[in-house]
Amino acid sequence: MTKFKFAFLILVSCFVIINNVSAQEKDKLELDLTSISPGESATLLPKGNRDFRFVLLKNAFPTKEYKIQIETTIKLLEPLELKRSEFLGGPDSALICKEFNEVYQYLNELTDQDILKDSKPKLSEKDISLRIDSLKTFLKITTCNIKELKKRADSLIQCFYRSYNLPIKVGTGEIVTIHVTCDDKLWTWTLEGNEPGKWVTTYGFGFTFKALEGATYYTKQVPDTSVFQILKTSDPEPLDLNYIPAIFFSFIPSQRFNKCLSQSLTAGLGFDLTSPVVFLGYSLLFWHNIGLSAGLAFQQQQRLKSQYKENEIIGSELDKDQLHDDVYRPNLFISVNFRFGDNPFKSNKPDTKE
Repeated sequence: MTKFKFAFLILVSCFVIINNVSAQEKDKLELDLTSISPGESATLLPKGNRDFRFVLLKNAFPTKEYKIQIETTIKLLEPLELKRSEFLGGPDSALICKEFNEVYQYLNELTDQDILKDSKPKLSEKDISLRIDSLKTFLKITTCNIKELKKRADSLIQCFYRSYNLPIKVGTGEIVTIHVTCDDKLWTWTLEGNEPGKWVTTYGFGFTFKALEGATYYTKQVPDTSVFQILKTSDPEPLDLNYIPAIFFSFIPSQRFNKCLSQSLTAGLGFDLTSPVVFLGYSLLFWHNIGLSAGLAFQQQQRLKSQYKENEIIGSELDKDQLHDDVYRPNLFISVNFRFGDNPFKSNKPDTKE
């Protein structure tokens, strides 16, 4: 029983260690100074919201000072592709050990500030990258089995990595820009968070209710007289509708994009043959293409002029425009919306030029 407990404790300890190592790898942001040229910028992939606890600079001069500046802005730019060159080592076993040692000595000299100033003033981080890639290739070759050299070479590579305790958080809709400077050189990387959402344009076949527009009036001559009476038109049926074609704009957050029904506030613009109509309401969109909207429509309606009253007797006949004022009033609307590639309300007639 004691042996079983001991084995169980060892197993749990190994599991904890493995998890801690995995967590540290996730918290580390690696920046390779040779992946881009100084003065250029690149976007690190993959995209997504992440948290880093520290930054690791690769292929950095051990004796130089590198400064890191971090900025967070709202996402404005498209992502850039990150391309990295690869280096292949030499093939023959007779020369491998010699070349291995030469590359090691070359990199080892770069850890000496005095040698770096005197003999290699024009070296760049790309020069370091090529030698380190070559050294890594030699470390994988078994024909040159110098254990001590391989051990020292593996430790030497770590000298060209810089670790910085800089927490970085990439949020939704954010771009985190990382500037690395050394002497007169500047490297720039960007990290992009998740898209906050997208604006979706749909074309709606909207309807407003005539019964909610208010009454209209007309004049009728009083029998056997020369005067006229202002009368109210008959009330419309509750389901009498006005048709208004419209364009609706809705913003759908990214977390709702993978759902069958996407819901959001919506606003629209339409035209009822005489005047523009503004819509404001709520929209349901089925798989991004078919939707239903409802809410308020602010449209032009007719109201009896203030100087007239219903059943009033006047001396002359008046037409509709003389009896009414045009005012904007709210009305209820419903709309069936479709997401088309082209505007279905656009005329197909070719433009005629004189």
